Parts: sequence; C-alpha cells; structure tokens
Amino acid sequence: MTRKQEIKIAAVIVLLGFTSALFVFSGSTAAFPPSHAAQMDTITDLNTLHWEKSATPGFHLYGAMILETLDISALYIMKTPFIIFAIAPIFYMLARELSGSRIIAASFTAVRLVSGNTGTGKHFLYSHGLANVLYLLLLTIILLTLRRRDFKWQIKIIMLLLLSSTMSLSYDIEAILLLLLGSMVFMSMFYGRRISSQVGSICLVFIIMVVVELGVNGFFYNKAVPLFASERIMEVTSLDKFLLAYFGSSGTSELSRLYLTRPRIITQLAVVKYVIFGTISTVFGCIFFNRTIIQRKIPKSALLPASMFCSAAIWLVMRLAIGSIAIDAIALPATVALLWMYRSDLDGILSVSYKQIAVVGIVLLLTANAALAGARISTGQVVDRNISSDTPENLELFLHKYESDETKIRTDVKTWFRIELFRHVKRDITRSSWDGEIKSLELKHVKHLLGEQSHVDDDILYIIDYERDKVALMNWVHLKTWLESREEIRSNTQINKIYSSGRAEIYNNAGLKSTSI
Repeated sequence: MTRKQEIKIAAVIVLLGFTSALFVFSGSTAAFPPSHAAQMDTITDLNTLHWEKSATPGFHLYGAMILETLDISALYIMKTPFIIFAIAPIFYMLARELSGSRIIAASFTAVRLVSGNTGTGKHFLYSHGLANVLYLLLLTIILLTLRRRDFKWQIKIIMLLLLSSTMSLSYDIEAILLLLLGSMVFMSMFYGRRISSQVGSICLVFIIMVVVELGVNGFFYNKAVPLFASERIMEVTSLDKFLLAYFGSSGTSELSRLYLTRPRIITQLAVVKYVIFGTISTVFGCIFFNRTIIQRKIPKSALLPASMFCSAAIWLVMRLAIGSIAIDAIALPATVALLWMYRSDLDGILSVSYKQIAVVGIVLLLTANAALAGARISTGQVVDRNISSDTPENLELFLHKYESDETKIRTDVKTWFRIELFRHVKRDITRSSWDGEIKSLELKHVKHLLGEQSHVDDDILYIIDYERDKVALMNWVHLKTWLESREEIRSNTQINKIYSSGRAEIYNNAGLKSTSI
C-alpha cells in the first residue's frame, strides 16, 4: 500500500467516525453542562465572575467569551460540537505516534468518537472534555520527548502552560496529570541513568505544579481536602452501584427494583472489553517487569504507559473513596500500552513477537468497542436527547409564579440544572438557586414519592420529569425512569399533585397548602 493510499483510507475512517458521532450524539448531553452554561450566562450579564462559586473559573470565562463572540444563547452552547474538532486530530496524532500506522490510528480515533453514553465528554463544550484535549496533547509531547535525547526548555514551558491551564478547567484532569508526572518520576528509578535528563526536567515541572497547586489553587483546600477528610455516609456503596448498574442485583442494597440496570448485551460486551484491557495490562506489566528489573533493557518510551497505569491505579483508589468505581480509568493506559507494543521491536514469547500479540489485541479491542457502541445505540443507551424540550422552561415558569423564599424544591440532577439554566437566561439572575433553593432528590424522597416511606421533610415541592430516561441523583446514583413508577406516584395518598403538563408533574406533601396553576 502506498503512502497516499494509506492517507486516503485513514482520512475516510476518521471522517466516518466524525460524522457518525455527530449524528449519534446530536443533542445528547450529561447532567452538568447546563449548570456550567448558567454560570457562563451570569458572567456575560454581570461582566464579572464569582470565584467562590466556580470550581472551574477558567472554563466559565472561556465559555462566556464564546457566548459573546458568537452571539449565541447559553441554551445552545452545551449542545454545540466544539470539542470534537480538537479531540479528533489530537487523539489521532497520539495514536499515530504510538503505533506508527495511520490506519490503526484512524480506526482507534473513529471508535473513540462514537463511544460513550453521551456526547458531553468528547463532543460538546465541557470542562473535563476541554481539559482532556490538553491531557492528550501533553501525552503526545511527553512521548515525543522520551523518544529523543534532549528535553528542550521550550518543551518545559509548553508543559507548564498546559498543566496550569488544566487547573482552571478540570479538577479531575488536573489530579490525573499530577499523578502521571509523579508516577513518571517514581517509575524512572527502574531505568537508572539512561533517562536522567528527561526525568530531571519532568521532576522539575512536577515540583513547580505541586507548588502552584498548594499555593495558588483554592480547590485543593476548599473542595478536595474536605471531601476526603470528612466522614461520608453513603446511601449506596460504590460496589452496590457497580453491581446494580451492570448486573441488576446486589447483596446489600434494597434498590434492585429502582436502580437503572444496563441491558444484558451491554454488560456482556463491557465485560469482554475490560477483559481485553486487563489482558493488555497484564502483558505489558510482564514486559516492563522483565525488561527493567531483570534484563535492564527497555525503550524509554515505555515509561509513558507504565506511568499511566500507575497513576490510573491511584486514581481508582481515590475515586473509590468518594463513592465511584472509575473502572474506565484503565481504558486509555491500556490503549496506549497496546499501541506501544505494536510499534515495539522487542522479542516476544514462544517465537511470537509482541507486535503479533498486539495485532490480535487491536482487532479484538476495536471489534469490542465498535460492538459496544452499536449496542448502546440500538438499545437506546445514548441518553438525554430531549434537551430541546420545552418542559424545563414550563417548569421554571410555574416555579417563578409559585415559590416563596421558604420553599424547598427537590428533583433529579438533570432537571434541576436545566431549570437553573432557563432561570438564568429568562429571569433575573439574582434569583439563582446556587445557594440551595433547588437540590437533588435523596433516596428517602424517592421512597416517599413511591409510598414506601412516610417520614420526610416538610414544605417540599417534588418535580417529576417523565421525559428523563433515567433519574440521576447526586453521588453517581442512577435510577429507572419515572415512567415505570408513574402509577405508584399518582396513587400515593401522602402527596398532592399541584402541577401537570402531561410530561412533568409537581407534588407537595399531603396536608400542605395546595396551589395549582
């Protein structure tokens, strides 16, 4: 195959993934983008940023600039595909540098673009998505640097700029990057003096960023430390959430009837996918251990996937401590390791080269990812396509006429933030509920709505949005759609219906004043 033919095939594959992703994820967003859009709208109205209310101030300022420059409404910025135009070429560049093959890089890029439950992380303007672009770019720079002998001062400046940018964009990516650099410094001990110049520079960058993080960034002291230091009482444990989501049952949780469970085909394909990831991780771990500890002979570029695995393990433990099993943290390190093995010229085992093993892994992984993406689409697991619905606006209009300062409002996270967005855009922004006027439902409220629990807080309005394909609560709890419980809610004598539009309803506790519109 000639070089021109390879370029044409790679371009067709990437464009196919690009257009398929735009079609599949059109209007599909996660829960939190509307809250970010609301803060961007506030900045454009007040021409100021409330730093104490923003965990990602750089992202909110950037979004406000886009709103002003393009003259678009905050209602549409969360579903406009900005990030995909950056993440596609950068991920392709990383995969191309790792594998040395344009077609393989294009295939992984296309599959990555169509993967996931929503388009938020890889398509639309989102804080973690934008920071992920910088993360992939930094990985590419580190890889190129490790394959060269020197570490120019220009590279240090670029790395510092990228790292400092993530601090105001995404606390998740910021933490992952700091863990990655720290892991690289630690893992370099296995190399001895062969990469002393590169690691010395990375160590310098790491120290500077730790100093900046501890000395400048208030998120570490205001959010991270209290989050891990406080005693967290979890209504649903991390293990329960994982088992309920993928297997539909848990030995300790009473939520089996209510919890949203993936279709069986999704669980089966996900198991296959992560078995492949686990196998890749094991093979690479054996290579790294054998070549660094025993033979003392391994390419310097292997430091990148090894450090990514190390940082991913620490990240998994950290997320587990706050109630989330972030098993997907292993996906990118395993992919990087697989592509690295494909390009390596190391001897394999039993006359089978590591490149041949990588070819099998690439075929299996691409097939599993493509099948999983197709299964999500065919089973309706691409979520939240109804963000253009007028339901949040109608709910906001009712609440604007009804509520008093003492009224407490509880609803699912997605409906909450969408109402907030309409409130910022349509109303006086000083009436924002960022001080807690609207909050997420808790499990005790859900049980009360279903008639399973009688004691609950007084003077609360419960918003039920039947258009939501799942009921998302805080702390990564996802319940089945309200449609499956509609009759139980309507027959519950402990609550009164005070609003109904056919697609959404609002209830208060029985015995309280009922004002309907």
